[in-house]
Amino acid sequence: MSTKSTKPFIQACNGENLSGPPPIWMMRQAGRYLPEYREVRAKISFEELCRTPEMAAEVTLQPIRRYDFDAAIIFSDILVVSDALGCPIHFPKGGPKAEKPVRTKADIEALTVPNAKEALGYVCDALRVTKAQLPESTALIGFAGAPLTVASYMVEGGASKTFTYLKSLIFHSPKEASQLLGKITSLTAAYLRAQVEAGADAVQVFDTWASVLPKADYRDVVLPHLKNLFAELSDLTVPRIYFAKGAPHLLPYIKEMGCTMSGVDWSITIDEARDMLGLGPTFPVQGNLDPVLLLGDEGTMRKRVRALIDGVSEKRGYIFNLGHGIIKETKPEIVTALVDEVRKSTR
Repeated sequence: MSTKSTKPFIQACNGENLSGPPPIWMMRQAGRYLPEYREVRAKISFEELCRTPEMAAEVTLQPIRRYDFDAAIIFSDILVVSDALGCPIHFPKGGPKAEKPVRTKADIEALTVPNAKEALGYVCDALRVTKAQLPESTALIGFAGAPLTVASYMVEGGASKTFTYLKSLIFHSPKEASQLLGKITSLTAAYLRAQVEAGADAVQVFDTWASVLPKADYRDVVLPHLKNLFAELSDLTVPRIYFAKGAPHLLPYIKEMGCTMSGVDWSITIDEARDMLGLGPTFPVQGNLDPVLLLGDEGTMRKRVRALIDGVSEKRGYIFNLGHGIIKETKPEIVTALVDEVRKSTR
């Protein structure tokens, strides 16, 4: 159970019956589509930005000042956990790159789970700085990558289209794969707890690459670690959100997972997702506009936003969001129109 809150985002996460439009925020709402973000990035590297609390807070607050979203999500990266475990990942042009991929039993055994507050304290500091400047009605979201998604970058050495090394590890060396996922899970649980202690009103676990595995392997190898992760957080009185991109077939497993809310991508409707979740028509969900709709004409976008919201049969527990992160080519003005259209809607 989550504590009573006056923040619309948290109220929706708790399944309360709000009188106004659905709360709104967007994944990757702080980022390259905003000119004020690009101005900051012209002066500092991505890694430095993530590790400098005052600057991370500044870019977290930028979309709140511009759009008055109902929630801010702390600016960081899911791969800070990899770095803290002893697998440094850098961000040259072209995407993240691991200094030395983790692919053998010896590589996995060499990873050390540190004290989360010490190794990742800069993220907690950024949360504290941000919290002090947020409007009282705006929620603050902390986050981390899901164990499988973080492992994918550590094992592949960066982004991948085939996930050859990751899937080979899981298929052919499941014990070693489980050991790796276990270490990531242990640190992630402590890290998310530290974020809540630093002021996060909710936490979200991003599983961007959950869809790369066959259903049975996800169930047998990955799901136990997600259950352990959310079990470790079960005493926290804040919403605990899980989001798997491109994997609606995995939604039925969420009832076993222990999270209190699910993100939904654009591949199915909110009502379909709730049916697949099997947790009742008011189980909290967020989503699920295709971010590509923000690259076209405003009229089409507004029409699709209205249709999406109107198509949600039970508005309790629903938060408007994109089906994945906002695309960098998006014009800020179209986001203004998006927020306007959402806030015109009623319950």
